[in-house]
Amino acid sequence: MIRKTIVFTSFVLVSSTLSFSQQVLSYSQYSLNKYLINPAAAGCESYIPIMAAYKQYWSGIDGAPTLADASVSGLFSNRTGLGARIFDYTTGALTKSGMEATYAYHLPLNSNGSSLSFGLSAVLYQEYIDRSKLNLENPNDPLFSTDKEVVPDFNFGVYYYSKRAYAGVAIYSLLGQNVDLMNKALKNTQQQNIFITAGYDIPVADQFSIEPSFFVKMVPTGVYQVDASVKFNYNGLWIGGGYRTNDAIYVFVGMKKKNIIFGYSYDMVVSGLSNYTNGSHEIIFGYTINNSKPKLLN
Repeated sequence: MIRKTIVFTSFVLVSSTLSFSQQVLSYSQYSLNKYLINPAAAGCESYIPIMAAYKQYWSGIDGAPTLADASVSGLFSNRTGLGARIFDYTTGALTKSGMEATYAYHLPLNSNGSSLSFGLSAVLYQEYIDRSKLNLENPNDPLFSTDKEVVPDFNFGVYYYSKRAYAGVAIYSLLGQNVDLMNKALKNTQQQNIFITAGYDIPVADQFSIEPSFFVKMVPTGVYQVDASVKFNYNGLWIGGGYRTNDAIYVFVGMKKKNIIFGYSYDMVVSGLSNYTNGSHEIIFGYTINNSKPKLLN
């Protein structure tokens, strides 16, 4: 009985961490694939990006969160943007994995390339407990008879973009579903996430620019986080850094040469976990096709 109580208590603690990681944590290099934080960004680039990303949070801590995404998005006809994504978020024995399909409508605002887009994503994901990662006294315990659940959801976003500037607002997990595992003993409420982001690429000299940006993440419970970063671009290469409130200071480097995109980021944790972790590592890789998207018609 004591062992079961310890296991159950551990699940409650890990569930809280997973809920936070899935609903607030994100990539430090968010500006490389804005489709991941706003469905309306599908089709905003001058090419079709095929992107993959992976992040290991809090290296050195067993069961720390990992994030993995693969996506493709683009403007496939006049004013119509489409996107697709598969994802896997894991903390300890708990995993959330699924897929997303997106439709975005792009409305040109002027002849200078400024546009406003609206995007809606349909999401289907599964949350489950991986029993192989647990040391269970009784693997057939009735408490674990419901160790997975499939859940539908929707994301919506509005996005403004021009040749050098962008700004957007998105709401994720519109349905706010409850996920009940372990015979409803472990409940994970998918709170709505509000993402606000903006950035501007400031030209300084030939092939050199500075791009400040920010990314605000909020949930209705009052939890919020602010990312502020600056990127220095030169001839397809970049270096930069930023600060994420109550979490980390991070640095990143990357390149875009011909059809290849690559980025790496290291987070130095400054929260209460700093004594237990060596930091977080993130890598993003992309390949672009069709480097001239259809022209938006007024």
